[in-house]
Amino acid sequence: GVPFAFILMGASLAINVGGLASYATWEFLGEKRVAAPAA
Repeated sequence: GVPFAFILMGASLAINVGGLASYATWEFLGEKRVAAPAA
């Protein structure tokens, strides 16, 4: 089977990439209009 550590590493990477993409998107939108309060 796939090592548990590898699964955790993949999940962590996916979360980090998703977080960076979300942050970048909000930063970009903030340049175009009034930024909504970050919930």
